[in-house]
Amino acid sequence: MRSFKNLSILFIAAAVISCKKGNSVQADAKSQTTDASTTSTSLSATVTNPIIVYTTLADGSKKLLKEANINYNTTITTNPVITVTTDASHQYQTMDGIGLALTGSAAYTLKTSIPSATNRATLFTELFTTSGINLNVLRITIGCSDFSTTPYTYDDMPAGQTNGSLSNFNLLVQDDVNYVIPILKEILAINPNIYIIATPWSPPAWMKRSGTLNGTSSSLADSTQNGILTGYYSVYAKYLVKYLQGMEAQGIHINAITPQNEPRTLSSNYPTTYLGPSSEASFVTTYLKPEIDNAGLSTKILCGDNNWSGSSYHTSFMQNGNARAAVAGTAYHGYGGTPDVMTTMHNLYPTKEVHYTEFSGNVNDSFSSVLASMAANDICESAGNWAQTIVDWNLALDGSSLPNIKGSSSSRPVMVITSAGAITRNADYYVLGHAAKTMRVGAKRINTTDITSSSISNVGFINPDGWKTLVVTNTGTTAKAVDVKLGTQKFTYTIAAKAVNTFNWQ
Repeated sequence: MRSFKNLSILFIAAAVISCKKGNSVQADAKSQTTDASTTSTSLSATVTNPIIVYTTLADGSKKLLKEANINYNTTITTNPVITVTTDASHQYQTMDGIGLALTGSAAYTLKTSIPSATNRATLFTELFTTSGINLNVLRITIGCSDFSTTPYTYDDMPAGQTNGSLSNFNLLVQDDVNYVIPILKEILAINPNIYIIATPWSPPAWMKRSGTLNGTSSSLADSTQNGILTGYYSVYAKYLVKYLQGMEAQGIHINAITPQNEPRTLSSNYPTTYLGPSSEASFVTTYLKPEIDNAGLSTKILCGDNNWSGSSYHTSFMQNGNARAAVAGTAYHGYGGTPDVMTTMHNLYPTKEVHYTEFSGNVNDSFSSVLASMAANDICESAGNWAQTIVDWNLALDGSSLPNIKGSSSSRPVMVITSAGAITRNADYYVLGHAAKTMRVGAKRINTTDITSSSISNVGFINPDGWKTLVVTNTGTTAKAVDVKLGTQKFTYTIAAKAVNTFNWQ
């Protein structure tokens, strides 16, 4: 099944005329917003030429560069056509936003490698406001993950001891008190409307059969040993609600929580917990949802948080009517499988939300080799398959993908920041920016035609103020001219090989 099925997504990869090399990302971000046609944060300014264009080329000579505006034309061509339809009957999911993960490791890197709060504020303005790339989603970890500086939870006990009353619960420990909460507060001071998703990797070890945070094995045959003792389900639900309440006390509202990160992934190298779909359904229905409701919290629950290749997990969970009623929707990671499993889920339960909560590339892949494919897969196809959040993994790490609990990793962060504070923005940064910069919270995905048998992928959105955004990428090895039809008007653009373009118009 094509992943764009029923959705018509638009992405026309960025191709274009050559431009001077050496434009820094910071300079590009500034140039995009100082033009008279784009100074309004609502993108409602009158423009001389009606279509705004941003370009990133595979060779890096243009990176989210604002090109000269282009006009509509009446030239008859034989170019493939992308038809954009914006009426209400051709509008789909409402977007909560696009963003990345503020793991303990990412927060540590930001705080230690950029010790000046003023300099961090400059970076966060670039990342989280319309003067930069306008990200507005953060995924954070409940306790440690594989990308933390040390293993911990909020109620660790000596081996052999338990704490069913949670009398030792303390939110302000380890990475949370030192890095995550302070950095998160700095970001929220710049953009208070960040959508936050929180996820645990493990409950306290004393709640698990294994008595350890890490899995005892990577084999699913040992899943029972690596699971939560059912007698602690009630305590664990209270633990998670204490976390939500503690974050609220810090002025941080958690919009959504997932019960377990990748609940069928087990590793002896970092904290993991097995939680089968029937067990997650029981935990959510009987314990977690009632605890959240009784506490008067508005935090949503998303089930699964599992890979595309493990989509049977989501299906099994959602077949339980009581469990389905207790959750707002499902969450997916972009590993293995194909994104059309999200459309399958939407078609089964169209009133439930679909979220894309994690994807990450390999640090050894070059900018040119991943730019277009990431734009097609992680923006076009994920949004085209009903995802209303799109979330990359680590915001920042050092040049060796450290720190992390595993000791080594090939996971590519959105940005590499050296100990001296030098920043390299990876392809992820520009891919996220191409979708987020001109898309506003509350935008709806709109109908755009797929170009069959083509290397062109696309996705389109309409903002609450009526401005439209079309992202297009060309995964092919040659430039391709495309006509974009908007009602009775059209414009033509040549998308460079392996490039990404964003078009923005009223």
